[in-house]
Amino acid sequence: MALDSIVELTVGDVVKATVKQILKDYAIVSFGDIMAYLPSSEYSWGRDNNLKNKLKLGMELNVVVIQITDKGVMVSIKRMSKDPWLDVETLYQVNHQAKGKITKLQSYGAFLELPSGIQGLLHKKEMSLDGTKKPSEIVSEGQEIDVIITSIEKADRKMSFSIKPFLN
Repeated sequence: MALDSIVELTVGDVVKATVKQILKDYAIVSFGDIMAYLPSSEYSWGRDNNLKNKLKLGMELNVVVIQITDKGVMVSIKRMSKDPWLDVETLYQVNHQAKGKITKLQSYGAFLELPSGIQGLLHKKEMSLDGTKKPSEIVSEGQEIDVIITSIEKADRKMSFSIKPFLN
């Protein structure tokens, strides 16, 4: 990386970068002659940030520079948009219906992402009337479903859902 390019770069600059390498917890992107580090935690405000599932080599991204040190440059995608948890009370209310997409299945439930980017847990006990079915028997990754919001814990950035009201 050229020293004069780094000197011209400042925190807050938005640049178009190209994905050069993808690992589970971070990606290396380049813009000009600068290589930068994109941690998975800086991909989105959601919790499911496995970059191998989100990025492709050669993909172009708009990123914002968040840190410049003697060790390198760190960039973010998520900081280009407002944190949805800041407005969670105006976006969602407990006992209201929402539509979301299943992002990950676990033995104890499924993670669901709302259109705002907020993710929460649909626990397996909230997926069937008796709570004994495996999540994979009820929903699948990528499926869009209607849910009822059962709790919102803004401070802990947690939300819970149920589909029991939709069951016969």
